[in-house]
Amino acid sequence: MKNKTKLALRQNRTAAIVQQAKTGAAQWGEEHETLALQITAAFFDTELGDGIGFYEANAIDDYMPYEERYAARQQDERVLWERNLAAPKRVSCGNGYTAAFSPSSALSFMDGAGRRFALPCYMLWALQDNPMDSDALMSHLQDSGFYEGLNLNAEEQAALYAFIRLMRQ
Repeated sequence: MKNKTKLALRQNRTAAIVQQAKTGAAQWGEEHETLALQITAAFFDTELGDGIGFYEANAIDDYMPYEERYAARQQDERVLWERNLAAPKRVSCGNGYTAAFSPSSALSFMDGAGRRFALPCYMLWALQDNPMDSDALMSHLQDSGFYEGLNLNAEEQAALYAFIRLMRQ
């Protein structure tokens, strides 16, 4: 019974992620659907852990002092990467500092764990035909430094490869 419940939860979460990506898309075909499912399955259990997430990366980009950077870090989602797909653009950290959510610049300031956690979001945003997201991501993917500390497993590598193949068409 536990396995059935776990499977149902996984299927529901996967369906919600793909639906969210599909809803924001300018166009969505069978190829997009298949790739979104592959990305979601590959990165399903990926967590941020102690990595640098979106809000903290933006605080680093803005040269914020330690206190503001720490406050921004507290706003970062650490377990369910898909929550970043619809993250608020600004979040009050309670100390007078407002953390910004700016995916286009954040990727440059994340560590390997942060990039791995954010990668499925960037790929799903790019599938929505957002040129800013897809162009920025493809540019980062061509930089060898992007892969430093990324530690993708075989399933994640296959999803990334399939994504690159689709984007290059």
